[in-house]
Amino acid sequence: MALTNYTKKPPVVQAVRWGEDGCKEALAEMQGGKAVKERTHPEDSKLLQVETARGYVPVADGDYLVLENGEWRQMSPEDFEAQYEIAKV
Repeated sequence: MALTNYTKKPPVVQAVRWGEDGCKEALAEMQGGKAVKERTHPEDSKLLQVETARGYVPVADGDYLVLENGEWRQMSPEDFEAQYEIAKV
């Protein structure tokens, strides 16, 4: 049997860009309709923490909140745009 090369399929993720119009509504929809709570980050007053189903996530305006495989994470716009594009589903 010959060795075969495979390319890993990229996962399709949901994301919302914090600070854009409708971002709180979109995040609430991604969380099953739960209202979005936010608070000032305890160590950096320039950051907010947004409550997700997985706890509070620190975000700044323009950051993306990404939901992948049930896990939330924050990404800078530069990192997000380098790794993701709009999915054709």
